[in-house]
Amino acid sequence: MRIRAVAGALHMATAGFWLASIVFVGIAAAMAFPMMKDLAPTLPDFVGYPDDHWIIAGGYVTNPLFGVLRVVQITCVTICGITLLMTIREHRGKWLSLSRVILLIAALGLVIFDIAILGPRMQGQLSAFRDTARAGNVEAADVHRAAFDADHPVGRRVIEGTALCALGLVITGVAAVGRPRQERGA
Repeated sequence: MRIRAVAGALHMATAGFWLASIVFVGIAAAMAFPMMKDLAPTLPDFVGYPDDHWIIAGGYVTNPLFGVLRVVQITCVTICGITLLMTIREHRGKWLSLSRVILLIAALGLVIFDIAILGPRMQGQLSAFRDTARAGNVEAADVHRAAFDADHPVGRRVIEGTALCALGLVITGVAAVGRPRQERGA
């Protein structure tokens, strides 16, 4: 088997795993918070913070998943980039190749933004919220919670955009290998 064929298969498998990882974490978060709300826990470490212990508990459950997802995303965007570079000459369709490169660059930009800017900012606000809520400083905790909540829609859009890029990489990867070689060329 040729190295480019292996690289192409690895590219699609990695993009598929990446997409599945994003979907899994999203589903886990979407399930964890309503479950915690229904359980209505009271957390002994946060007795000085009177509001929404279920949100705090849900965050403790889901936050590690988002940390793992960041590692998965760095790994997958790197593997997809390397394998795309290895296979791009194989594709004679310039629009297909261009779309694959654009999808990868967009995904890379979103991952970098999440890893370098948004993720650390949200993690900092989350840590500050937990520390001040644990200490019973409700006013300061609410300020940090509001800052985290303000970034949450942006974080969701970044994850959704990354998922769409990963899906696009899967689809264009299939399209790139889906035609017999002699028919490629448009």
